[in-house]
Amino acid sequence: MPASSPSFLAPKGPLGDMGGRVREPALSVALWLSWGAALGAVACAMALLTQQTELQILRRELTRLQRSGGPFENGEGNPWLSLQEQVLFHDVTFTMGQAVSREGQGRQETLFRCIRSMPSNPDWAYNSCYSAGVFHLHQGDILSVIIPRARAKLSLSPHGTFLGFVKL
Repeated sequence: MPASSPSFLAPKGPLGDMGGRVREPALSVALWLSWGAALGAVACAMALLTQQTELQILRRELTRLQRSGGPFENGEGNPWLSLQEQVLFHDVTFTMGQAVSREGQGRQETLFRCIRSMPSNPDWAYNSCYSAGVFHLHQGDILSVIIPRARAKLSLSPHGTFLGFVKL
């Protein structure tokens, strides 16, 4: 009988007996879980090594900047700023949002946009739209928060609607 014959590949013995020792289901699950735990530990170790490498790179960069007095303490260049803005809308219009743009050096540029869906129930129609980013600004740049809906209802409370930046 050739080696590829179906009867040669069929198990010998009673139905359900595949010719080997039968493992308990609990043992199979335990082995499967132990392999999963081992792979998880390896993945965590690799992530930890990657984070340590990134942390070392950041520490070297910080040390270099501290020794040189930083890029802005020497009067070099224009500052990098962390810019945050938020608008708290109280409107039942389907979507609301805003954009922040910069105008300067002969050009206008949109820095970021934010769009939010609004609830249709007037009692619940509150939603804030927050954006943040780091930008290189030049002296004389003009920042604008633009809300494209002329009749948008919004809250002008300091904790609800604001524009701020921090020099980095």
